[in-house]
Amino acid sequence: MPAAPQRLPGLPDAIVLRPSSAIVARAGVLDAPLLATYPVPVSSTLLGAHVTWQGATLDAVGGLQVSNGVTYVHD
Repeated sequence: MPAAPQRLPGLPDAIVLRPSSAIVARAGVLDAPLLATYPVPVSSTLLGAHVTWQGATLDAVGGLQVSNGVTYVHD
């Protein structure tokens, strides 16, 4: 779920995920683009649900960086 952008000390990028609803879809050491998919059941109860994702990286040169948050509404 999206939340108001939060700035953390020492992090130049804003966090837009609500911690209580955040799910880590995948983590690891990668040197190729990460692609993630998730199944969405056919259910009218999901109409209008907001899905937000945001990427994060941590390395010795750039430190911790996060991507822009992206949200779509399931219809």
